[in-house]
Amino acid sequence: MPHQPQPDSRTRALVPALSFSLTAILCCAETTVTRPTVSTGRFDRAARTEPKVPETTPLPLDSESIPTPPVEPTPPATSPPTTPVPSEPPAVRVRLERVRAPNRMPFGVRGDYRIVAGAMNDLVTESAPVVATGNNLGSAYASANNGSVRINGHDLDRSEVTILPLRPTADGALNVGSRRYAGGLILRASGNELVAVNLVELEDYVLGVVYAEMPERFANEALRSQAVVSRTFALFHAQQGHELRDDQGSQVYVGMELVDPLLRRIVDSTAGEILTYQGIPFESYFHSTCGGRTSSARDVFGINAPPPLTQGAICTTCGRSPHATWTRTIARADIDKLYRGAFGNNLRFEMGDADKAGRAVRFEVINSDGKIVDRPIADRMRNDYNAGKSLSKQLLSTWLVDIRVDKPKKTLSVKGRGFGHGVGLCQYGAGGMATQGKSYREILGHYFPGAEIQRLYD
Repeated sequence: MPHQPQPDSRTRALVPALSFSLTAILCCAETTVTRPTVSTGRFDRAARTEPKVPETTPLPLDSESIPTPPVEPTPPATSPPTTPVPSEPPAVRVRLERVRAPNRMPFGVRGDYRIVAGAMNDLVTESAPVVATGNNLGSAYASANNGSVRINGHDLDRSEVTILPLRPTADGALNVGSRRYAGGLILRASGNELVAVNLVELEDYVLGVVYAEMPERFANEALRSQAVVSRTFALFHAQQGHELRDDQGSQVYVGMELVDPLLRRIVDSTAGEILTYQGIPFESYFHSTCGGRTSSARDVFGINAPPPLTQGAICTTCGRSPHATWTRTIARADIDKLYRGAFGNNLRFEMGDADKAGRAVRFEVINSDGKIVDRPIADRMRNDYNAGKSLSKQLLSTWLVDIRVDKPKKTLSVKGRGFGHGVGLCQYGAGGMATQGKSYREILGHYFPGAEIQRLYD
């Protein structure tokens, strides 16, 4: 995985005013911003207390599951790497927090640390100019002031700095708010806005994603398949120079706060493994529940994609999902509000083009005169409609099997299947395949036909 080169400068230009330890200046911090509680992602995390499902017990299919016979999965072949194998995992960047003055971001570091100038691309500091060093920055806060990073009110006269713990711990030596993270912390000031980014080794990042994105009660092979998919997704975006987010804009990521040793062993068993097509990693999507068949990224997102993301797969193992089928009532006023009166009021929507699975590729927005006034890409409209709504009121997918209009109540009654965009790995389907004895390689071969597993490092 190529990364940007480290800074060319080999000088350690210590700033005289900050060459002393910051421990005295940066202690006893007052915290004025509270980090939100751990995101539940797509699942109810209370389910983690349930006993594990025995791996020999098949999941029952929902009564409305598609009766198409299952396709026997073919495990993807392991191909030789097309690039030199790195000796250790690369680092990725994950955006955690954004605050604007007068708000401040609480953080802390356990043990010795070093603050270096600029935003680092890896966790090696030998070539970076050192701004300051210290020990046990237990309760501090960061903010921005006129484009400069401030720590506990002390101006560092830098728009970007990276804080690196020098003695990493298994559960993370860094905290932002109440959540712990491995790796380092990039602080970036722009005007009076501060952005915090976790610079973290890829394997530690994957660990924090798998915990958040798939219930621990799922069988181990399903968790392994999620680890490979999440690692591939992160690596693909790092190659594009993107910073990841810690929410569903990328993948839900909770750092090291809640990770347990068993999950670490499961993720470690796939260390360095990614999905590739013709030797190149691709944007490996996943979703909660397909409802019976996955869809093409080309149809759902309107993008070009390699064959593993365009063929789709029959899925007969996600029927146990609580979202295999669902019903929602949509107020016509909510659709009017979505379009902000651009096409008048009393709008309604209907299914337009559909893909092989039955998901809408486009919706048709119809005005009170019965004219089609817009044909938006269905998944984009779904996301726009869902913004700010609780899960119980959201359109869970674009696979709508029935739409009925109640004119007196000015509502639409919608029945649908599945949860999510329907592209790539069906997580509940993976859980079902794992309980039927399928390996993570077979699971990945089923949902990403034509993909190969490549190990980047040991």
